[in-house]
Amino acid sequence: RACGYVHSVVYKPAVERFQSKIKELYEGNTVQIFIAILIFGNFLANAAQSELLPLPGTKTDEVFLKMDLAFTYLFAIELLVNLTANWFWAFFTDGWSVFDFIVVLVGLVSLVVGDMPGVSTLRLMRAFRVMRLFGRLESLRQIITSLTSSIIPVGNAFLIMLLVTSIYAILAVNFYSCRSPEFFGSFTKALFTLFQICTGDGWASDIARPIFMTSAKCGPDIVQSEAEMDPVTMGLDGWTA
Repeated sequence: RACGYVHSVVYKPAVERFQSKIKELYEGNTVQIFIAILIFGNFLANAAQSELLPLPGTKTDEVFLKMDLAFTYLFAIELLVNLTANWFWAFFTDGWSVFDFIVVLVGLVSLVVGDMPGVSTLRLMRAFRVMRLFGRLESLRQIITSLTSSIIPVGNAFLIMLLVTSIYAILAVNFYSCRSPEFFGSFTKALFTLFQICTGDGWASDIARPIFMTSAKCGPDIVQSEAEMDPVTMGLDGWTA
C-alpha cells in the first residue's frame, strides 16, 4: 500500500511537469503566431474558394479540398496539444477553447460523414475558423471583451429608444393612417417607417413629402387646412432632427 502511494505521488508530479512543459511551449509567442498564421491562411483559402467557385472534380477543386484537409488535420493536432496542456477544467472553462473544440469537431465530422445529407451546411462552419484569431491575439481579445461588456448598457439605450419610437408610432397611426396607409396603416408599419426615417433612407422624398401633398385627413379631432402642417408633423420633423 505504501509503495502504491509513493508511485502515485511520483506519477502525478511527473504528469504535471509534462503538462506544464507542453503548456509553456503551446502558449509561447512562436507557436501562437504560427497558429494565427494558419488560421488567417485558412480564411484566405476559404475566401478564394468562394470567389473562384471551382466546379466539382476539377483540379482547382481538388487543390482546395486538399488544402481544407491539411488545415483540418493541423487544427486537430493543435486542439490535441491544447487539450493536453490544459486538461480538464482549464480547457472546458475557457470560452475560446470550447469554441475551438466545436469548430474543429465540426470540421472532422464533415470529413468522416462527407456523403451524408446536410454535410455541406456543416462545412459552412469553416468560415468561423477565422474568429479563433480573437482568442489568439490579445489586442483583438480586448476589443471583444469590451464589446461584450457594453451589451447591457447598449441594450438599455436601445430599449429607451424603442419606447420613444413606439410612442411616436402610435401617434403616427392616429394622424397619418388615412394619408399614407402603406407607411402608417398599423402600428408595426408605423414603427418600421420611423426606423426607416432614423436611417435617413428616403424619409423626405418617399414618406414626408407625399404626406404633405395628400388632402386626406384622419385622426382624433383634426381640423386644419390642406396647406397647414399639424403639430405631430412638426414633432416628427423635430424627432428626425
